[in-house]
Amino acid sequence: MDQLKPVIKPLLISLVIFAHSGFANTPLQQAKAQLSTYETSLKQIGSKVQTIDEQIQHYQTKISNAKSDVATAKIELEAARSALIQARHDKSDKAARKLELAQKKYDITQLGYQNREKRLSRLERKLDAMKADKEKLMSRSAAAQAQLKAQANKVIKLSSAAAQRPSPAVAQKAAAPAKAAVPIGL
Repeated sequence: MDQLKPVIKPLLISLVIFAHSGFANTPLQQAKAQLSTYETSLKQIGSKVQTIDEQIQHYQTKISNAKSDVATAKIELEAARSALIQARHDKSDKAARKLELAQKKYDITQLGYQNREKRLSRLERKLDAMKADKEKLMSRSAAAQAQLKAQANKVIKLSSAAAQRPSPAVAQKAAAPAKAAVPIGL
């Protein structure tokens, strides 16, 4: 605590000087600054929504491609399954080798099909998450627009109140008594 004493006193003095030096904002200036903050926030939310929209379109394309990959893998799996069934019914002298190769091909094709299905599932989950994020951003945008509208109304009210109030120079002239005319030559 003793180490902070040399810092606290100059800090307090500077705060007092700053508050009394005329840099303090008027309510109108504060309202305008808050309005600017709300406008910036709304622009940022709009930018985020646009980015998410682009990502959603990108993932929809990826999902479309993944679905066609799954369909192709399913066809390949059915072909490998029929080749395995044929190899099981083969009675030639190379039947054991054909069955072994057909089984390996079927296993690899089945693994490829499962991997493509998992990928499609991951893409769909990611797309759902992005849509949920977009909904949250849209609700934040609606709230920000309401705040912006309320703040704009506040700025308008403060501006009209400030316009109706006489300026300090005019108020001083009105408060000062008028000088009486002194007759010349008396």
